[in-house]
Amino acid sequence: MKDFEILIKKKNVSKKPKVAIQGLPGIGNVGKLAVDFLIRESKARELAEIRSFFFPNTVFVNELGLVEPSCIKLFSKSLKSCDIIMISGNVQPSTDKGCHVISKNLAAYLDSINTKTLITLGGVGVSEEPKKPKVFCTANSAGILSEFKSEFPLEDAYGSIGPISGLAGLMLCDASRHNISSICLVSETVSNPFFIGLDAARELVNILTAKYDFGIDPGSFDSLFPKDSSQQPPHQADQAVQTGLDYIG
Repeated sequence: MKDFEILIKKKNVSKKPKVAIQGLPGIGNVGKLAVDFLIRESKARELAEIRSFFFPNTVFVNELGLVEPSCIKLFSKSLKSCDIIMISGNVQPSTDKGCHVISKNLAAYLDSINTKTLITLGGVGVSEEPKKPKVFCTANSAGILSEFKSEFPLEDAYGSIGPISGLAGLMLCDASRHNISSICLVSETVSNPFFIGLDAARELVNILTAKYDFGIDPGSFDSLFPKDSSQQPPHQADQAVQTGLDYIG
């Protein structure tokens, strides 16, 4: 295994412009929940898998009783206007250097398959569960920031939230080096390591399904993730839960 290794599962990727949506473990697993829902409901196909020495020395036991390695996976779904690339996984890199290495190489790969837009997702911790989570935004260009704010009721991240750590933030900077227009959307959720941010993830799903024609019903989110499961520990304890939730991710 290398510092960064990408295993291609689907060859002959189309030349259509692509929109990448990234959601990885973090506060409330907000971004991961949103992207995993989109992957499942859209029946997206696995495109590639990322392995790295920078991932934790951890394996996960799935519902079949079998082990799965620490990894990040990319899935693709073809829409009329573009291809959607969805990025999910069971971990984030465990060191600062690892985050930079993964971010730099992932951005380069997305550029190589003609990705024009990147949306990273995450949660921002608050002390009490909000009745309706706010969604904050920041971007690597004024154009995409203005575009999303004109279409959705988004709050300015500046002056409202702290620094964005992990791949949710770094990817915006590395994507800019490849002229990939990028925005980060983070939704309010409780800063509790055993709280699952279902309401926060639902807000992100509503935005993404309104923006792009996935052909899925966002209302099915509630049947897939019942509200009473929000206080239960995640099925797979991700790196954020193990190390404490002191960042947006």
